[in-house]
Amino acid sequence: MIVTFLLGWWLLSQVDWVSILRIKPAKEIADEKLGKLIFSTFEKEVVKAKSVTLPLDTLKRRICQANGIDEKTIKLYAIHSNEINAFALPYGYVMVNLGLIAKCEDEAALAGVLAHEIAHIQKNHISKKLVKEIGAAAIGKIILNDAAGELLSEVVHVVTSRAYDRGLESEADQLATSYLCKAGIETKPFAELMKKLEKDASLDAFKWVSTHPDNEERAAQITRDGAACTNANSKILAEPTWQELKTKSEISSEKNL
Repeated sequence: MIVTFLLGWWLLSQVDWVSILRIKPAKEIADEKLGKLIFSTFEKEVVKAKSVTLPLDTLKRRICQANGIDEKTIKLYAIHSNEINAFALPYGYVMVNLGLIAKCEDEAALAGVLAHEIAHIQKNHISKKLVKEIGAAAIGKIILNDAAGELLSEVVHVVTSRAYDRGLESEADQLATSYLCKAGIETKPFAELMKKLEKDASLDAFKWVSTHPDNEERAAQITRDGAACTNANSKILAEPTWQELKTKSEISSEKNL
């Protein structure tokens, strides 16, 4: 009888009840709520023009499909802002400002930015960053609706304006380079974008560079790691589509619509 009970218990323990019953793990529930709360502070600035959203989704799809990532878990949005910035939020949100898109010379540079932010998501870097900068207790208060608006504002500031640890950045760079290679996208334009933004003293808003230290060194490493990608030169977007996306981003970022 005992043997039968133990055997039955062992068999039941091998079943993935979370998947079968569609029960979300606690961490996923927390990430979802926190991500949606942060996203709500940007929602009014989300770009809805299909000339922007469709090309971005196409780039995301190529990166995700080539790397075995469920594209539905990556929620990509463009933001009406002239700040040169892109950032990831909990629960798979990737936000890219029109100001940054406007500075990309080609689709490969933009794909590099997207791959880098997706890498942060896949490696759970956002949660690690928030716990370090804000503290687990404070994050818990926000999730439980027991925190003042000032605390949520601090969380938004952390995800948009503060650098990751050097180790996390290096890990995201390496993974992003791998993503691009597998997707057949050249890595050099991404490295060149980083160097360009670093050197362009005329820029008065370059958060994406300022929150990613040692850009010259990182660009060089990306170039070295990407050197093995001999077949990474395929185009994803038709040239008119890319030009429309870039022009739209330039006009909108200048007017800060």
